Amino acid sequence: AIGEVKSIDATAKQLTIKTDAGSMVTVSLSDKTTYKRLAPGEQSLTNATDVTFADLGEGDRVMARGTVSEDHKSVPALMVIVMTKGDIAKKQEAERAEWRRRGILGVITALKPEAHEITISNRTMAGTQSVTIALNDKTEMRRYAPDSIKFGDAQPSKFEELKVGDQLRALGDRSEDPLHFKAQKVVTGCFRTVGGVV
Repeated sequence: AIGEVKSIDATAKQLTIKTDAGSMVTVSLSDKTTYKRLAPGEQSLTNATDVTFADLGEGDRVMARGTVSEDHKSVPALMVIVMTKGDIAKKQEAERAEWRRRGILGVITALKPEAHEITISNRTMAGTQSVTIALNDKTEMRRYAPDSIKFGDAQPSKFEELKVGDQLRALGDRSEDPLHFKAQKVVTGCFRTVGGVV
């Protein structure tokens, strides 16, 4: 079971977690349960550190390993792997800083599928510019969910899903020519902007 810790019952040695699917699961712990702390972004337990039940906190993200009950509402955990709320916040802030430093945003004005290029209208202090964004096989593409503007809810995407008029944000590096950009990550979405008086 994977999700966010919503409550901790130290007396009963239980956690209640909300899974990514939105369901609530009770995690039962015992003296045989082991606890590992893993940094966000790590893909294996090689660099994990040993922690204890007392180190767990509400808002932490955990994976509880064990045999899930048939109703999928409880799991006796043999191991709990935790990414702390603080570690996740630090990683998110570092990512936001990188997007501010190496990012570009604008509205898609043209698409070249054969060349894997996207042209966007990019607003700068000097005015509006047309910037060509080049993608390659390693470019990570994601698209915002129809009902969410959270980056975390964006789903894997592909070039064929892009449309003229979509909003685009890309992370990467500008070429020597400032009107060309090599993208490492691209996230797109179609949003409606509404203006009015409150």
